[in-house]
Amino acid sequence: MNDICTALGSADEDSMNLMMEELGTIQDTLTLHDFYMIDAKAEEVARALGLMDIGLDKYVTDLSGGQRTRVLLGKLLLQKPDILPLDEPTNHLDADAKDALKSALEEYRGTRIV
Repeated sequence: MNDICTALGSADEDSMNLMMEELGTIQDTLTLHDFYMIDAKAEEVARALGLMDIGLDKYVTDLSGGQRTRVLLGKLLLQKPDILPLDEPTNHLDADAKDALKSALEEYRGTRIV
C-alpha cells in the first residue's frame, strides 16, 4: 500500500485509477480479515482463555502444558476456521482453564468437533 501511495504522486490518470482500484482491493481484504481489529481480538481471546493472567510477553517454551494448550486454542480461535477439531482439549487444563475454554467455545460460531 505504501509503494502504491508513493507512486500515485507521479502517476498519469489511467495509472492512478488502476492504483486506486488496487488500493481499494487491498483495503477490502484487510478489513475482511479483521486486520485493524487483530490486537483487540487477540486480547479478547486471551482474556477468555485466561491467558492475561499468565502474561502475553512470555515465550511459549516457558509455559506449562496447560498454558501451551490455551495458547494453541487461542490461535485456532483467532484464525476463525469453519470447523474447529478438538482432540481432548481439556488435557493439561486446570479447573479455571476448563471454564475459560467452555466460555470461549460457547461464543465460537463455527462447527466444533470434540
